Amino acid sequence: MIPERADGARRPAPPLMMSSGFLVLGVVLFFAFSIVFAGCAITGDRDHDWEFFEGMIGPPYTMPSLNGLSGLAKSPEGQLWAASEGGELIRLGQHGEVGPKARIRELDPSFEIEALTFLANGDFVLGTEVDRERSSDVILLARASADGDELEIYRHLLFDYSLWDISPPPDQGVEGICNTGTAILAVSEATEVRGETRYAPLGSWDIASGRWDAYWIELSSETGKLAGLTCRTSAHGVEFVAIERDFGVAHILHGSLTGASGGGADEKTIRPDLVLDWSGIAQNLEGVAWIDRDRLYVLDDNYYKSSKSGSSRLWTVMSEALSQTDRSEFAPAAPHVP
Repeated sequence: MIPERADGARRPAPPLMMSSGFLVLGVVLFFAFSIVFAGCAITGDRDHDWEFFEGMIGPPYTMPSLNGLSGLAKSPEGQLWAASEGGELIRLGQHGEVGPKARIRELDPSFEIEALTFLANGDFVLGTEVDRERSSDVILLARASADGDELEIYRHLLFDYSLWDISPPPDQGVEGICNTGTAILAVSEATEVRGETRYAPLGSWDIASGRWDAYWIELSSETGKLAGLTCRTSAHGVEFVAIERDFGVAHILHGSLTGASGGGADEKTIRPDLVLDWSGIAQNLEGVAWIDRDRLYVLDDNYYKSSKSGSSRLWTVMSEALSQTDRSEFAPAAPHVP
């Protein structure tokens, strides 16, 4: 109780009592914020500092509890999955909720999982990279255990760089992979420079015959590498969206394959459109996946070589944004940083 003065007015609280009051208030606020942040880590939450841009790009869902994500895909059952470079596959909700994880049984410790897609029967197709010189990269086919907690590898496919007559640098492997329904498409971070133009290899593995076809994708920047891929069959043939990124580069490309077969890689060059430029805005674009005919999700990771920055984020992009004539209005502004 605060004592009264002789004139009936209350005396100022002693410093110790004031400090105790602030201490109690601080403890209450600490627990309140802890509950809020714990909820965000489990369920995902929208970052309300972002606007909804012309109905085309939604504000991202943040995932503070997830680091080192690489790759994004939707299973035939409609479940969204992300790959972790640590060898885990993580189920995600449509709003960034973090679900159960699945470990890859007997994974070669030199492999980093960088991309994923699915076969029609629900088996996983996983792109890998290794930090050494080599002539090919490995794509893993794996099936889930009965309880879904583990994946068992049952086949290796080789992404053979001799198809393009190039040698990939260490630690630049298969970063994007997708299923067209009849073929698995895969892209590598490796690049080739011809004149003033840079290219990246895209391989198409026919599921029925096991044959590989080789393509070049023309890149849109001086330093970017391909780091994500999603595809679907449309009226225009095989349509794809790819991520091209590097430090200071975050481009989203949109293109299509002609489906031509035969000939060398030089005869099958694809020149996709640069449809969204998030350079200087996105942290580290690592995955892209069509969710339905109208929407894509884009995964923005927060982790690079053990360095963490902010939270991983899951963007919503409307497919209509891929075909706008003037796309500059769809580049989101930087968020407010408290």
